[in-house]
Amino acid sequence: LCGRLLADLGADVVQVEPLSGSPARTADPVDPSTGISFTWQTFAAGKRGIALDPERDRELLQDLVRRADAVVTSWDHAELERWGMTPDEVLSLAPQAVVAAITAYGWDGPRSRLAASDLTVWAAGGPL
Repeated sequence: LCGRLLADLGADVVQVEPLSGSPARTADPVDPSTGISFTWQTFAAGKRGIALDPERDRELLQDLVRRADAVVTSWDHAELERWGMTPDEVLSLAPQAVVAAITAYGWDGPRSRLAASDLTVWAAGGPL
């Protein structure tokens, strides 16, 4: 949603996906006429997209990052490390960039490497 809002405000947003495409493309509910997730259609609107391979396209991703004013990621720790794109590595490539790593439980701490859905995080937060 963060990238969608930035695109709505006029930013040039490039969404990076694996070669197989984002798993969010097929998350329920799916539009039967296109086979594409309604959620994907909502959150990807206004963005340009590129599919990259971490072994072959690392330099291309680094070049995109070097020119960025902001980098927003929701990749997990392992994926960011695989690409060489942890927040510290991004800042070394683009010291001018604002970096936001959106994770379920923060970047460090006892739960930082755990995956979680929105519902899990809400439940972990206790009663409203």
